[in-house]
Amino acid sequence: ADPSRTIVLAGRDLPGLTRAVRRIQARTGNQRLLPMHLDLADLASVQAFAGKFHARSLPPLTTIICNAGISKPTVRERSADGYEVMFAVNHLGHFLLVNLLLDRLEPPARILFVSSGAHDLTEAQGPMQPPRYVKAAWLAHPELDPDLPTDDTLAAGQAYATSKLCNLLCAYELARRLEVSGLSTPEQPITVN
Repeated sequence: ADPSRTIVLAGRDLPGLTRAVRRIQARTGNQRLLPMHLDLADLASVQAFAGKFHARSLPPLTTIICNAGISKPTVRERSADGYEVMFAVNHLGHFLLVNLLLDRLEPPARILFVSSGAHDLTEAQGPMQPPRYVKAAWLAHPELDPDLPTDDTLAAGQAYATSKLCNLLCAYELARRLEVSGLSTPEQPITVN
């Protein structure tokens, strides 16, 4: 960790983040590490995190890394908002977080979405199934999808792969919108990967 940068570590387990901060500080000497609570399975938590982030006197934001991801053996588990939990954590939470923090980005900046090879038909194997995106509403509520695999494990593999496909689609579309809006320019880019 670059000791000249402020790094916000966000996650559900604040005590665990605090322990991680102490370990990183001991190894790097960087005292500018800030643990903050964020639960991507709860959109109110994402909004609260963004509000607290904006309220702090932090240097301009130059990098957002959307790294959280979960895989479950079922599509029956729901987020705090009632959405299928893999879709909620792997995509919706990140989508909202990035949009709430866009105004804090100072180009040149970078937004990274950590995805998975599971979105690729040639990589899908075992319980991972090829992604299937028809409607966002069906990803949020798989029980509405008339073609959902009847085997819950297969349905879960498909849901995970599709949530990771959503990461890619989101990155491509966000990059396009940032350029069209003029927020990202060749001279002052906001790179989305």
